Amino acid sequence: MYLPMFLESIRRIQEGIKTTTLRPLKNNYTVGAILTLEGTNIRIQITDRQQITVPDGLTPTIAHGEGYGSVQEMVDFLRKRRWGRPIPNKPMIHWLYTFALVAAAPPHYEAP
Repeated sequence: MYLPMFLESIRRIQEGIKTTTLRPLKNNYTVGAILTLEGTNIRIQITDRQQITVPDGLTPTIAHGEGYGSVQEMVDFLRKRRWGRPIPNKPMIHWLYTFALVAAAPPHYEAP
């Protein structure tokens, strides 16, 4: 289940459709950081981050940035695919990262 979701996210990022990502608070990336997406040569730069409550903090802008047509479509996907279970009644605080594509690293580049 994870691989098709990952591949779909990569496609959306490459097409410029997906410009945000939700991550648990333990993933504490700094604004300005340049990351290479695991298993790819795609690099992104974190341009903004904010804490939001899921699902109540989701907005049409966030849903669109994630590549969905509506908040409801995103919530349905998260419930069904990402979490595989109903969203708990308690608030779930996540980082919402906004990012931009940056040039791929040259083949001889070695990350520090």
